[in-house]
Amino acid sequence: MTPSPGWSEPDEPTEELLRRALRTRAAGADVDPDALSIIRARTRHRSWWHRIRGGAMPFAFTTGSAAAVAATVTAVVVGVGSCAPPTVPDPTLAPGGTSAPATAEPTPSGSPRPASPSAAATTANVPIYYLHDVATKPLLYREFHRLPAGDGSKAAKTKAAITAMLDGRTAYDPDYYSSWPASAAVRSVRVDGNTVTVDLSGAAVNAYDPPSEKAALQQLIWTATAASDADGMKLLLDGKAVGKLWNLLPVSGTLRRGPAVDVLGPVWVIDPQQGAVLSAGPVTVNVAAIVWEATMRVRIRNSADAIVFDKSVLVNAGPPSQGTATVRTQALPAGTYTVEGFYFSARDGSIQAMENHTFTIR
Repeated sequence: MTPSPGWSEPDEPTEELLRRALRTRAAGADVDPDALSIIRARTRHRSWWHRIRGGAMPFAFTTGSAAAVAATVTAVVVGVGSCAPPTVPDPTLAPGGTSAPATAEPTPSGSPRPASPSAAATTANVPIYYLHDVATKPLLYREFHRLPAGDGSKAAKTKAAITAMLDGRTAYDPDYYSSWPASAAVRSVRVDGNTVTVDLSGAAVNAYDPPSEKAALQQLIWTATAASDADGMKLLLDGKAVGKLWNLLPVSGTLRRGPAVDVLGPVWVIDPQQGAVLSAGPVTVNVAAIVWEATMRVRIRNSADAIVFDKSVLVNAGPPSQGTATVRTQALPAGTYTVEGFYFSARDGSIQAMENHTFTIR
């Protein structure tokens, strides 16, 4: 092989010393018997890759971020002398680092309550909308989260809700996600009468996926208007009004919620939320649905997958409105359960729009 310009023979003594050092390090390395479980625990915690939908790489990643990954790999190789294992996330923490729901007392919405980050901080139970695919279509599902809310004003509560919404890893339900770019952040929120103005940074570029992008805009509108109790939303990017978001979606003027029948999931299990911990006894199940004949089904399975509760439920409104209903089970003993909400197809009787949450009774 002809040496390329600038190539020189390696320093053999230095190379041999490096080989010896690596052999010595390898000989002294022990395999942790818990290594596999640690790796599995780490992979269960979703990372920023949750924002890459359908294998499409966000445009922002293809340049500077790719170089950053390459630099990280180089640093790992050069830093071989540091072999201490990374800190393993606590499995009791919910995605995004917040404590998993772990209280038997429902919040005002009936949702589980994460541990308060600070007794002195003002907190609020805020609605957050996430995306979940139904027959490949991204639709909206709602959770309530108790979050620090600054001074407790509508603007502060809305900012807290949107900040959590932008990062889909904050959802209790692992099936929920967000299609906003990883760089998106809230600059400010202002509430004027019935209109909330949301100013975002880092949100001008996103992966090209029209269905997910349309759903993401509705996700923002529904979250912002629900948290602020407003009728409409105005969107700013880096302090300025824009005509189109992601060169696709018109966003000038005041934006309104899309029709519920078009943008909301057909069946919601509102309570118990994913990860809720309840006291032994009857369980109150709150559901919502936009389904044929306003009729859905609620089932509860125990940890052995046996059905312990099964009931046809009539919600209080039919399409195109979203109806709600509350059912109460018989007393259930301590254990882990899964509550399921769905409806039967009028055409073939198949189960449709299955939504489920796992909860624990102590």
